[in-house]
Amino acid sequence: MAFKDGRTDFIVQSLDASTVYTVAGKFAFSGFFGVYSEQDDKLVRAYLHEGTRLGDLVNGTPAITGFVAGRTDTLAVDNLIDLAVAQQVDPAFLIGKYIYIDNDADVNAVYRIEGASRHHDRIRLCIGDVSVVDAWRDSEDFSQGYAFSFEPGDAFRIPLSLSKRYAEGSGDDSGDPKPATGAPE
Repeated sequence: MAFKDGRTDFIVQSLDASTVYTVAGKFAFSGFFGVYSEQDDKLVRAYLHEGTRLGDLVNGTPAITGFVAGRTDTLAVDNLIDLAVAQQVDPAFLIGKYIYIDNDADVNAVYRIEGASRHHDRIRLCIGDVSVVDAWRDSEDFSQGYAFSFEPGDAFRIPLSLSKRYAEGSGDDSGDPKPATGAPE
């Protein structure tokens, strides 16, 4: 996308994050989504979401992954999800991000993370007043309990993003890449 002021944005997206693509003969991309911005043919900004490479921007941790270890088991105002996490991460870094849980239910199990803390050897997420209860298992027999949007043992991912600005379009590094909202440890 070219703008009147001379800036050109290359917006890239792939469903195959493992493949490295060369875009317009200018940069390499591997991941889900990225924006590569040039001003007068000089790189000025790179943004990478859930990816490993966009030009010289490299992300060793495109997403936090693991398995659901537990969840709120009833209707509640404050709902929790306990995670067994594959990477070391500061729980505070996850606040404001979204968790995507792979499930067998007919509903999306995507939640905004309102709070996060260590809980024993797990990370406990607070998702606020968004219920993980999907429906009654049997609307004729409430003693059967609830059906949930996901179950303990389901895999999850929390996508991460990086962004980097370059000095006056020179392509020179103006510092280390900065995560869009924090950094995993």
